[in-house]
Amino acid sequence: MKKQIDLKKLEKIRKITLITSLLVIGTAASAQSSRFAGLSLEAATGYQEMTIKVQDVKINNRHSGRADQDQRLTGVPFAVNIGYSVALTETIGLGARFEYNPQSGRVAVSTLPSLALTQSLQAYGKLGWAYMASAVDSPVPGSMIDGQTAYFNGPLVGIGAKLLLTDNVYVFAELTYYKYADLTLASQKGALNLSGRV
Repeated sequence: MKKQIDLKKLEKIRKITLITSLLVIGTAASAQSSRFAGLSLEAATGYQEMTIKVQDVKINNRHSGRADQDQRLTGVPFAVNIGYSVALTETIGLGARFEYNPQSGRVAVSTLPSLALTQSLQAYGKLGWAYMASAVDSPVPGSMIDGQTAYFNGPLVGIGAKLLLTDNVYVFAELTYYKYADLTLASQKGALNLSGRV
């Protein structure tokens, strides 16, 4: 036996859907992505956590007996960013950003598709690539093998929001995830050769 459709409930659902759609369209129509367009200079700080996986450590091509390890580093990074964005429609924008962290030497480039939620609030996504060079010192039982420069690079993704305080000043909050590819390291001091994967 089939249930009969309650026409009153169906009509009520239709009205709620129509009203909700009109409210969303009305809110979107009042938002202006052009308020966020143009050149931007940013200074940013926050909290950063990094996990380094050290694997397959060998001395003179023999396993050192050192178990694979995960090392966690935390810090407060500082970055200087320069960006440019354009308004594609009343609510949708697209931007590009170059980031530089003078503490770690990391540079990153990313694209930022955005959506103006109100006249002063914008949400955005972030997709790009990061590069970093870092000195690596590797402890060996009884000695310290001099480090070398390691080069890391990989993709980044993120989400964020900007809030306009004035026509020319905004604050922003952002969450970004970096994934650096595996890197093979080799360092030599005298007769000792250290190798491994990070």
